[in-house]
Amino acid sequence: MNMELTPEETRWLLEVRKDLHRHPEAGFHETRTAVRIARELERLGLPVETGIGGTGVAAVLDTGRPGPVVMLRGDMDALPVAEETGAGFSSMIPGMMHACGHDVHMSWVLGAAALLTRHRESLSGRVLFLFQPAEESLGGAQEVIRSGLFERYTVDAAFSGHVWPLPTGQVRLIRGDALASSAHIEIVITGQDGHGARPHHAVNPIPGACTVVSSLMNLMAAHRNPQDEEVLSICSIRAGEKFNVIPASVTILGTARTFSGEKMNDLEERTGTLVQGVAGGFGLTSICRFLNVYPPVHNDESLVQLAAGVLEKILGPGSLEITGKGVMVAEDFAWYGELFPTCYLLVGGGTGTGGLHTSTFRPEEPVIPAGARILAACAAARLGV
Repeated sequence: MNMELTPEETRWLLEVRKDLHRHPEAGFHETRTAVRIARELERLGLPVETGIGGTGVAAVLDTGRPGPVVMLRGDMDALPVAEETGAGFSSMIPGMMHACGHDVHMSWVLGAAALLTRHRESLSGRVLFLFQPAEESLGGAQEVIRSGLFERYTVDAAFSGHVWPLPTGQVRLIRGDALASSAHIEIVITGQDGHGARPHHAVNPIPGACTVVSSLMNLMAAHRNPQDEEVLSICSIRAGEKFNVIPASVTILGTARTFSGEKMNDLEERTGTLVQGVAGGFGLTSICRFLNVYPPVHNDESLVQLAAGVLEKILGPGSLEITGKGVMVAEDFAWYGELFPTCYLLVGGGTGTGGLHTSTFRPEEPVIPAGARILAACAAARLGV
């Protein structure tokens, strides 16, 4: 089966991607995006459902022959980043940008839909194309699950992926836990506010908060097993607004990453114990919470083997990297892995394209038809081709 987009399909897909990139939308607000995606799916002759998990879109290719249900998923939301790529199709929305490549991911799934629809007579089973809202730490996958979509479709396998800083067209396939478990950390240190000139009549939370931060960094260095992979990063400290007012509290925000729920629970316990002890030593009270905890994205071994077999055939020599080492980013695709087998691929979009989540992120254009071909080939293989 020739999983190659025609020149006409490629031009169509690149045009759609540019339109999506020009009009980025925040999580659960992807209304224009959903309209455009639905229109393109309908043009392919697929039945479309909208409003999935809020603003998500789903379509099904039914071959009319018995077989598995395979899901291909792309995320839809953009980030509050002001674009500085200089691209001719740069964001037209001030302060918003597809800085994580979700415009590319949506294009992959659309392109795969075009390829699989063209080859439907050679397939058996059904393909569920899911365009998911609000991946960026907003719980979009959980809303999709709550929508009842998977009560209507019993998924046997799901594939998704991310454009990644690798040479364009190269694919990294990770065995086991591919992406990390993650948690948002919120620490509130509370004292007593007062005048900066009369510190003895206040309980300043700032020195204690600073000691908490430095102690957490020391904790990670002193107690981390070198064979374990875990990250705790402090990313925000907020306290006070005036030069002469001692604030009542300090809020510390950060992120934690591990590759297992057990290690995440252990890290949460160690962090809470340290925060309480340090704050108490300064006469302060504290709250330490790990919020919005995601499980790791787990790549099912049978799907890894299937994908490896397919990709070795369609990629050039040296273009497939298979590893057991996951990466510390997190993804709510993990929640689907709690329900059915999943496989998540990292697809190279170039190494000089700016970093993910930055204002200069600009994947190379050939990754768009390449990703569509990769997802379509994986789905076709699971459908027995």
